[in-house]
Amino acid sequence: MVTVKTKPRMSLRGELSKMPLIDLLRWLQNEEATGFLTLKLAEDIQDTRVVVLRGKLGGVISPMLPNWSISLLQEGLLPSDLQQARLLAHNTPQFLKRLVSHGAVSTVRLAELLQERIVAGLLPLVRTGRAHYSFHPNEDVQDGFLSPGIEIDSVLEEIFERRRDRNDQALAGYRMTSVFEVFDQRGNPLDIGLREYRVLSVLGEGLPLWEVAKNTNLAWDDLVQTVLTLEQLDLIGESTSTGVVDATKSAQLSEGDVAHPFRLTTLEGEVYSLGRLRGEKSLLLFGVSFERFRHRKRYQELVEWWPEFREAGLRVVCVVESPYEALRKQPSAFGLPFTVLVDPEGSVHRRYGVARSWRTFSLQPLRSFVRSRLSRGRVAPRVARRPVELLVGEDLRVEKCHYHRHVNDFLPIEEVYAWSNATRRDGASNDRTPGALSLAWHHQTK
Repeated sequence: MVTVKTKPRMSLRGELSKMPLIDLLRWLQNEEATGFLTLKLAEDIQDTRVVVLRGKLGGVISPMLPNWSISLLQEGLLPSDLQQARLLAHNTPQFLKRLVSHGAVSTVRLAELLQERIVAGLLPLVRTGRAHYSFHPNEDVQDGFLSPGIEIDSVLEEIFERRRDRNDQALAGYRMTSVFEVFDQRGNPLDIGLREYRVLSVLGEGLPLWEVAKNTNLAWDDLVQTVLTLEQLDLIGESTSTGVVDATKSAQLSEGDVAHPFRLTTLEGEVYSLGRLRGEKSLLLFGVSFERFRHRKRYQELVEWWPEFREAGLRVVCVVESPYEALRKQPSAFGLPFTVLVDPEGSVHRRYGVARSWRTFSLQPLRSFVRSRLSRGRVAPRVARRPVELLVGEDLRVEKCHYHRHVNDFLPIEEVYAWSNATRRDGASNDRTPGALSLAWHHQTK
């Protein structure tokens, strides 16, 4: 008597933070599993469900994916062909097979579309790593499985390829539960494309991104690429921890909060918004006037450490409250290695909760005030602000915030570099000595 050894029917349940989705898919392939894989991100979001047959993937249902009919219409199929094939079909695989038998779509193209949908449905969950998963063995999966299925290796290869894309660093920062609000008087919507305008309209309803994807019939990658474009144009801003985007509201940030959106101008007159920093680590510095800042130790440190910051991929952005025209007259304000943004009216400073303090009162504005009064001018003395430094991650969330006690209270520059260099892929050490390039540049600017 010959005994046939079969693979065990195992159920799995857990969190992607402990078993990444990529490892879970490999397990399903190695075990030649058959059943349904369910991925739950949140209670208010529809589950993502994947059909598995003998270690292959043959179907996916996701709240971020348009239905098959929309995908096929985008391929150029006629609505009449879809309607005819749907009449005698009891499930999606039968519907798709009838389209193939009628010559409306080729088998090869249908397999490509299936793989594209599986990757688009799983990629957001690969990036987030925060969903719960459960796999239930079930031999009765034929009704939802499109034969011959897709090899998991092919799906993983495409996921890895997309993650190697440089732009993927920015796209990975978006969460399916993120809510964006549309700003009034922030650019001209007529200058954007039809897709961007459609997404802009749906975002104005205050829906999370997964619902926006569903309502616009856009795959996740297409949606977040569109959102990235709108954000860099400063037409939208991700809601803060309070759920409100209000340019007139002042609130100090805490670690984990979304950085407040802003749109300011560089010294060269270029518009610069917070969305440009998505996908990169950045140091935001507020509460300094350029006239005094360039004589302080922090300015010298930023210049000296700039080559190391650049190598680590850190963006440094200083937001100054100095008058724009006064800065334009200072040659030393141009040619700096880091970005300087001008906030002449202090609106962004107020929004970030950068407070003024009489302990930081400077005598220079008082001297200007006395001179102006003697000359019947109208320049008023201004109390200096306490500087604020924010270490902002790739997803525009604050990872370290430091509201200074006085004008010279800054984060240790070594701590800033260690944070920026923590995820470097080349394994370089954090130990360093200021390079000759930084010192040479510093001497040239004196």
